[in-house]
Amino acid sequence: MQQDPQQILNTLIPMILQYGSRILGGLLVLGFGWVLIGIIENAIRRAVNRGIRTIDATAQSLLLSALSILLKMVVILAAASTVGIETTSFVAVLGSLGLAAGLALQGSLANLAGGLLLLIFRPVRVGDYIRVQGFEGYTREIQLLTTILETNDKTRIYLPNGSLANGTIINLSQFGSTRLHIPLQISHEADIQQVRQLLLNIVAQHPQVVTDPAPVVVVVKLTSDYVELDIRPWCDPAHISLVTTQLLESFKYCLDRHQIPLPNSHMVVTLSK
Repeated sequence: MQQDPQQILNTLIPMILQYGSRILGGLLVLGFGWVLIGIIENAIRRAVNRGIRTIDATAQSLLLSALSILLKMVVILAAASTVGIETTSFVAVLGSLGLAAGLALQGSLANLAGGLLLLIFRPVRVGDYIRVQGFEGYTREIQLLTTILETNDKTRIYLPNGSLANGTIINLSQFGSTRLHIPLQISHEADIQQVRQLLLNIVAQHPQVVTDPAPVVVVVKLTSDYVELDIRPWCDPAHISLVTTQLLESFKYCLDRHQIPLPNSHMVVTLSK
């Protein structure tokens, strides 16, 4: 028996009004919540940029990432409740999915734990110049799962927090400056005191070398062929490579100009009958 179109329409309109308003309300809650989360994140960033140190710069990115995930979960639950979905069962489903995801993403959980350890023990802070896992550069961000390193050649390296927290971290920024070790071999005929003074004069003129602590030149090795000196200036960790190469070039010009003898390399050839 064919139903009356008017009767069908009278049945559908209340359902559309009822569920349509719920869906619209859920979308409004979702959209408003997402905008509010963005406002909160921007407010925290502005507070740190203005110098309000209630939130440490190192902890900012990590906490901001965790806070964003937490707030988004709250917004999604609120939107689901507005639509009419039972939140208790929804939370139970999320818990089950979380357990399954946790088992499948053990590496990510290790990175999450590593990020928390970096936040608690602070072996490295945002802005520090570090060496880790064969890389070195400035620490730009410590996120929930990864730490972003920026090298001097403007390359960004994303390091997993798990291996970072469990590995060896060399923090070159801990004391503000670091000492270089630049080896130089001279001949036994050279005057060590003269060479030392020449090298120290060159080091003192370099704009990136700090004066406190003062640089030194010491003898570290004696062989039958040469005397090995170790030039030890101090500089900002980020300038290690630049200072080393520039000083070596200056040393070469200076030694040539003052005719300082360098060790002669020689080869021993044995002829057998």
